Amino acid sequence: SLTITEAPLTFTPIAESIMYGESFEIDPDFKGFAEGEDVTVLEVDGKMPYYYMKGDVRYEIGDKKNVGVYEIFITDDLEDNYIFDPETKLGSLTITEAPLTFTPIAETIVYGESFDIDPDFNGFAEGEDATVLEVDGKMPYYYMKGDVRYEIGDKKNVGVYDIFITDDLEDNYIFNPGTYLGTLT
Repeated sequence: SLTITEAPLTFTPIAESIMYGESFEIDPDFKGFAEGEDVTVLEVDGKMPYYYMKGDVRYEIGDKKNVGVYEIFITDDLEDNYIFDPETKLGSLTITEAPLTFTPIAETIVYGESFDIDPDFNGFAEGEDATVLEVDGKMPYYYMKGDVRYEIGDKKNVGVYDIFITDDLEDNYIFNPGTYLGTLT
């Protein structure tokens, strides 16, 4: 009798870091294929069976992944001719906050007039806009005059107010150069 066992594939572990919204191609550089074969023999329905794990949550290729560290895996088809060595974990992907830039505001109004803050943010991931920054349906803007903080809608007397936005440390964005958006006189 002749017994043929699965051939072990080795690979270079991946340790990649990208900013939120950037694309990433998994390329573990597999070695050990039989002559005439390549990585395409691992495909399932024309796609590589890669997936990500963050804690106990599984993410497929193409799923939205927020800021954090994701372990990269490949499903080992037990019916093919290959086995992965040392295991199916291919490495990790770290997603960091993407920087948002903006046009600084310098606005002067007459006491009693209304004012809309519009810093013209740039740098959102595809399909996203400033609404992802909202908290309870409102933009988290606020004003400072000296050490006194004023929320949107608070009465403000004559003077110069610095305009800020609260940076949610749990979201996918960071403000560049910072949360200071400009002034209102």
